[in-house]
Amino acid sequence: MITLGVLAGIFVDIPAIQAFGFGDKKEESQLEQVDPDSFREAISAEHRLTVIHMMMDGNPDSEKLQEILEQLQEEQTYGKKVAYAELDVEKHEDMAAAQGVDFEEFTGQMDFYAAGYKLGTLKGPADRPKVEATIERYLAGLVKRFGPGWLPDVDGLKRAGAGDRILNVQPADPVPGVQPAGGGEIVPGLQRAPGAKPPANPPEQP
Repeated sequence: MITLGVLAGIFVDIPAIQAFGFGDKKEESQLEQVDPDSFREAISAEHRLTVIHMMMDGNPDSEKLQEILEQLQEEQTYGKKVAYAELDVEKHEDMAAAQGVDFEEFTGQMDFYAAGYKLGTLKGPADRPKVEATIERYLAGLVKRFGPGWLPDVDGLKRAGAGDRILNVQPADPVPGVQPAGGGEIVPGLQRAPGAKPPANPPEQP
């Protein structure tokens, strides 16, 4: 009987076994998991775009977005300029609702942050080209706002280099009739500010 059981097991279709729930184990996400305690730290990095995936288990659009972000992370498509994380919307419903998650018509959602500020949202269904185009648009905005060349050029203005002195202070040209040490003549029509020290040698009154 044991031998027959073993032989029968050889011809059992493995997918058929999985259909009954055996071996059906969901792979863990490769994205960093965030919660209300770690969320602020995850989005606060400066000069970096942070993508937060709103994950809903069993939702095909959400799982597709998760797969796309995992690919971008694994391939290092944007290097260290972009970080990826994930919020389980069913575990943290209040926080997800605060981020604009629509539980009734959920088609996947990603939020984009930089320096603690929310830049925008992409809701699915979405494919990889759309995700990449959105990331690149926000990256271009970060470079414009924070990058080394974001200031506009001004005619006649030369920007200082790393080793240049930013400000060279030169003595001002003396005003005719006024001595810089606080003494000397009073300019006609000039009224001293309250509390100003009177000149050392006041002029003679006629």
